[in-house]
Amino acid sequence: MTYDDAVKAILDIPKFAKKTGTDNLKKILKELGAPEKKIKCIHVAGTNGKGSTTMYLAETFRAAGYRTGAFTSPHLVKINERIRINGECISDEDFLFEYQHVESSIASMEDVAYPSFFEFIFIMACCYFSRKQVDMVIYETGLGGRLDATNVITPLFSVITSIGLDHMQYLGDTIEKIAYEKAGIIKENIPVCFFSRDEDSERVIKEVAAKRNSRLYLLKSDDIITDKKTSKSIDFYVNCEYYKSGLFSVSSIASYQPENGGLAALTAHILGIEDPFIKEGLMAMRMDARMQRLFENVYLDGAHNPEAISALIKTAGTSFKDNNIRLMFAVANDKDYEEMARLLVTGLSPRAIYITAIGGERRTAIKRVKQCFRSYADCEIKTGEDALGIFTQAKDDMKDGDILLIVGSLYLAGDILSEYNKRVDE
Repeated sequence: MTYDDAVKAILDIPKFAKKTGTDNLKKILKELGAPEKKIKCIHVAGTNGKGSTTMYLAETFRAAGYRTGAFTSPHLVKINERIRINGECISDEDFLFEYQHVESSIASMEDVAYPSFFEFIFIMACCYFSRKQVDMVIYETGLGGRLDATNVITPLFSVITSIGLDHMQYLGDTIEKIAYEKAGIIKENIPVCFFSRDEDSERVIKEVAAKRNSRLYLLKSDDIITDKKTSKSIDFYVNCEYYKSGLFSVSSIASYQPENGGLAALTAHILGIEDPFIKEGLMAMRMDARMQRLFENVYLDGAHNPEAISALIKTAGTSFKDNNIRLMFAVANDKDYEEMARLLVTGLSPRAIYITAIGGERRTAIKRVKQCFRSYADCEIKTGEDALGIFTQAKDDMKDGDILLIVGSLYLAGDILSEYNKRVDE
């Protein structure tokens, strides 16, 4: 078997397991020697920012001398991105080894259901981190929290980023219901840090934390004080009840990254990491598709729900206030793309909109997306099935002072990044 064979086999696994809950997964992990219990870990959930917060924590612990693993999702270009040690993606050779190890082990087990795609790669990650004997792992949930595969771990600390309306067909149609699912990662007597944006989600998190005797550390937007913004970074302080930090910086122009970095900083501070290491870790973190500058005046962001779109608009309002915005957009069919379209048009007043589609079963008809944008926009709207073709057209249309923003889907971000990486390699 080759690495490519292993990747194809994993991608062919159904996205949802035959059995609900985590009992089946726990049984598989136990048969494998319980690798998830052998390494200290931190658990991160939330609607937006959990990937960035996970990587800020990973870089911070790495700066402090820990050999640190990170498990994130989804991947943008290559599946190896989901499993990293000290910032390095798992090698193709190690990926193949872990796939064959897990696959052969499951085949020999009795009375277990075959895991879902996410469960399988999570099992691989647990085995890999255990085999490589890392000091700390930061696990990001996939979907929700309460029933998520990663919720079989027992962390030193739980972290919940901001909560918004997303994945409503799975998690519930209100902030309170979604918050309850995210709060499912809170464990008995294990502290939790939560970034609160609204009273409804905060009330749910407080109630669950109290029931589980979990010390709750709240962080809010007002606790993150911006000091200075440049074309490449943002300087900020954390000033809350539990922590008054020195000056930190993030290598990003995204207004939401100081909040994610601040949440990671507070968590690391509570766990005993000193400020110089936190400062180094936050500044070292780089993450694709988070207001990522691809070319001159071309930026890529994975915002794919209304809350994330609002955060992107806030960034654009300060960083691009003197520019004309051209907008490229694609979206999955389970997202609130009508509200996303309304926010983008009213918040950015784009001079042109370019609509394309993602592939696969979550594809949304371009015609339907165009109708949503046309309800709010009177600018030119161009459409096309070929994302790279539309991207080229949007770039060719740009004039002096224009900014091209590519948003709406991490799948779209992955397609664009894949092409970008090819051009860079050339």
